Amino acid sequence: MVFCFGDLYSQNLTDSLLVGFFNRTFNDYFGKLNTSTNNFYVLKDSIPENVTTDYPNFKLHFVDYSQTYPLIKKGKISTLFWAKSECIGVDTVDITIGAWTTSYKRVARIRSNEGKWKLVFRSYQFGAWCGGTLGYIPQGRFIFDPKLREWEYISEQDMINEKRGLPK
Repeated sequence: MVFCFGDLYSQNLTDSLLVGFFNRTFNDYFGKLNTSTNNFYVLKDSIPENVTTDYPNFKLHFVDYSQTYPLIKKGKISTLFWAKSECIGVDTVDITIGAWTTSYKRVARIRSNEGKWKLVFRSYQFGAWCGGTLGYIPQGRFIFDPKLREWEYISEQDMINEKRGLPK
């Protein structure tokens, strides 16, 4: 949950507002992914309740850690996403999305765990996605405009274009 309070701009960051931030960012981010699937699995530990799961072009499945391992083993998840919100100022909230590429292998090997040897028959691999070479860029940024008294959305692509010196 994000705690971003302050009377500097007299904005309130309510749960429903945060849900709207996630919905807008998810629609923008997952709607533009060029993949063979339209079902995406997202860890639900940092996502507020009531975030939309059914979008026009894709569906989100919110899972916890205990649900992911059987799904990876069955081959239903090859990419596991995570999302979080962060208040980076009294007037700015970032929504960041990242992912791991996942795989499962049946193996037979011996592993040492706290001085005891154990026979292991399965192995889960997680490969973290790189954020790129342009530095920190969230997938969605919301900035409160005190004159209009509303939150402005800036997409990841707009921030990338700005860093590269390209027009919007």
